[in-house]
Amino acid sequence: MNDYPQSISILLIEDNPGDAFLIEEYLSESRFEQYSVKCVARIEQAKEWLTNHPDCSVILLDLHLPDGQGMYTFDQIYSSAPHIPIIALTGLDDDLIIGDIISKGAQDYLIKGSKPWEH
Repeated sequence: MNDYPQSISILLIEDNPGDAFLIEEYLSESRFEQYSVKCVARIEQAKEWLTNHPDCSVILLDLHLPDGQGMYTFDQIYSSAPHIPIIALTGLDDDLIIGDIISKGAQDYLIKGSKPWEH
């Protein structure tokens, strides 16, 4: 028996369709058999979805969106759902921004283009 929830709900906030596709491919290879992914490309779309889905299990957040960059993006999403774990996604290996995001409440981060176990 495992300690994983029966089903998880994932909000993927990613504006690049190619990156969204790759992330969903990684998820399909995970040990979770039952999960759902909602993908949105903008901060406001994410905030609206979170309002209607407060039981979301985890947020995968691209830090560089058309309507926000870096800490602003993180702050907007975190303030809308501080109870939901956030994993930041970034294309940059920038220790300063990663440190800031972790200190402000992100659970973890992934650098796009790397394998999750390489960071």
